[in-house]
Amino acid sequence: MPSSSDNAGTILIIDDNLANLQVLFTTLKQANYHVVPAQDANSTFTRLRHFTPDLILLDIMMPDVNGFELYQRLRKHQPTAATPIIFISALSDTETIVRGFKLGAVDYVSKPFRAEEVLARVSSQLALQRLHHELAAKNASLAQELLEHQRLEKSLRQAKEQAEVANRAKSAFIANMNHELRTPLNIILGFAQILENDSSLPEKHRHNVQNIRRGGDYLLTLINDILDLAKIEAGRFELFPQTWRTSPFFLSLSEMFRIRAQQKGIGFDYQSTTTLPAVLYSDDKRLRQILMNLLSNAVKFTERGSVTLRSSYANGWLTLEVTDTGIGIPTDQIEIIFQPFSQVGDATYKQQGTGLGLSISHRLVTTMNGNLSLESHLGKGCTFRVQIPAEVVSTLDEAVMPTEPTKIIGYQRSQGSGRFRILITDDLADNRAVLRQLLELLQFEIAEANSGEQCLTLVPQWQPDLVLMDLHMSVLDGLQTTKALRESLHFKDIPVIAVSASAFNIDQQRALAAGCNAHISKPVILNQLLTELGRFLPLEWRYEASIPPEIPKGPPLSEEQKTQLLQLWKQGEIKRIRDYLSDLSQQSDCPAKVPELQQLAKSFRMVEIRKILEQAE
Repeated sequence: MPSSSDNAGTILIIDDNLANLQVLFTTLKQANYHVVPAQDANSTFTRLRHFTPDLILLDIMMPDVNGFELYQRLRKHQPTAATPIIFISALSDTETIVRGFKLGAVDYVSKPFRAEEVLARVSSQLALQRLHHELAAKNASLAQELLEHQRLEKSLRQAKEQAEVANRAKSAFIANMNHELRTPLNIILGFAQILENDSSLPEKHRHNVQNIRRGGDYLLTLINDILDLAKIEAGRFELFPQTWRTSPFFLSLSEMFRIRAQQKGIGFDYQSTTTLPAVLYSDDKRLRQILMNLLSNAVKFTERGSVTLRSSYANGWLTLEVTDTGIGIPTDQIEIIFQPFSQVGDATYKQQGTGLGLSISHRLVTTMNGNLSLESHLGKGCTFRVQIPAEVVSTLDEAVMPTEPTKIIGYQRSQGSGRFRILITDDLADNRAVLRQLLELLQFEIAEANSGEQCLTLVPQWQPDLVLMDLHMSVLDGLQTTKALRESLHFKDIPVIAVSASAFNIDQQRALAAGCNAHISKPVILNQLLTELGRFLPLEWRYEASIPPEIPKGPPLSEEQKTQLLQLWKQGEIKRIRDYLSDLSQQSDCPAKVPELQQLAKSFRMVEIRKILEQAE
C-alpha cells in the first residue's frame, strides 16, 4: 500500500450506492488519502462550497442526475473545471466507456471494485495531476521570466536608443565646438607663424611670438585630445609611426615647460639617464601628446620644488618618467584618475583642466602597446612612468635626416615660368589674410574669393594653378563649389586642397568624395601646407643657407672651472650650470668649450656635458 507521502491528495467520491461508497472510502482512507463522500448532485455541490478536490470518482448510473449530466455541471463549476474525473460504472460495454472518454474523463473503474486497481488508477491520476501542476507552475515561471526578459530587452533597447541620441548630441557638440575653437586659433597660430618668419622682427619680439605659438600649440593639443577621445571610443583611432630625432624632440618639450615652470616659480629639469639613440621610429606626435599631458599635470599640481623629465632607452623600449614634488594622489583615487573627466585635488586645481589628459594618455599608451604606471606619495609628489616600444634607426638613416629643420624661403618651378597662382577661398577675411601672408613670403601670386560663387567666377577669369578651399561657407559651401569645378570642362583637373576647421575623418572623407585632392585642418601649420603644395605643384623648394659654425677660440677650462661644473652636474643643477656658463662667456678669456657647453645645457643634454667635462679633465 502506498505511503501517505506518496499519496497526498483530496478525493471526492460521488455514488448513490452506500455500499459502493463504503468500499471506496475504506480503500482510499487506508492509503492515507483525504476522502469526502457524496450521494447526489445536491450533496456534491454542498461539499464543494468548502473545498476543491484533487480528484473526483463519479458513478455513472444515478437517479435524477446521472453521471454524464453531473460531469457537465462539474465542468461548468469554476473550481472543478479542470479537476480530473474517473467514472465508476458496473457497465462494461464499449459504448459507455467511449462516451465517458469523449466527455473528458481521464479513466474509469469497473464494479465490482478491486482495491489494487482502484489505488493504482487513483495514484496514477494524482501523480499526473501533480506533474500537471508542476508543469503549469514552471510554465508560469517561464512566462514570467519571458515577460521580464522582454521588459529588460525593451529597457535595453530604450537605453540604447537614448545612448545613441546622446552620442549624436555629443558628436554634434564636439564637432561644433571643434570648429568654433579652431577658427580663432587658426588666426592666432597663423599670424604667429607669419611673424616668426619675418626677418625684420627683433629677436626679443621673436621670442615673445614663439611663446604665443607654443601657447597656441598647447591649446591645439587640448582640442585634439577631445577629438582623440571620441575616436578612441568609436574604435577609429590610428597610429602613424615615423622616424624622429630625439634631441630636438626633448629640447622643444623642455623649453616649453621650463617657461611654464618659471612662471609658477618652480624648477624644471630634463635628464637623460642613458645616451639616447639619435633617431627612433615610433609615433612621435602621440608620444609628444602623452608627455604634454603628463608634464602639464605635474606643473599644475606642484606649488613648491620642481618637475623633472627623465628619459632612457634599453632593449627596444623608450622609458620616460615625469616626477613632481606636488600634492600627490591618494591611494583610493589612483584607479579613477585614468577615467575621462576625473580630477583630484581641491576646486582650485579642478578649474585648471578638463580631466581628459590622463585618460587619453593612458589609452594612447595602451594603443601604442606600451605601459603607463604611477607611483605616488601623498603630500610628496608623483612619478608617472611611460614605456613605449621604439626602434633604433640605422646610422645611414640618421645621416639622411637633417640635424635641424631647414627654413623654406621660396621655390623654383620644375615646369614653365612665372609665379604659381593660388586662389584662396574663404568667407572670413582673417583666414584669407593668414594664408595670403604665409604664401606671399614664398613668392606665390595670390587672389582671394570670399564665397563659393566668387570662386567659380574667378577661376575662369584668373586661371589659378591651385585652389585652397574652405568647406564651411554660406549659400554655396566648399563641397558644392568643388563639385561645380569638377563638372566644368576646363577646370575639372585643377588641384583643390580643402582647408577646414572640421577635423573629423568623416569631414576629410566628404571633402575627398566631393573632389578635393587633399584636406588640411585648421589651424594651418605652414610645414603641412607646404608639403601639400609640393605634392600638387611642379616645384622644388629653396632653403635658407646654413651658416658654417665658428671654430671655437680661447683657453681650455681651468681646473677650478671644471670642478665647479662637475659639482653642479652631480647635483643636477642645470639652471646654475647655464648661469655659470653665461658668466664665463662674458669674460675676455672665455674658455673654448663654453659655447658648446651652453648649447648642450640649453638642450638639457646632461650626459654629453659630463663627457666633455671628463675629457677635459
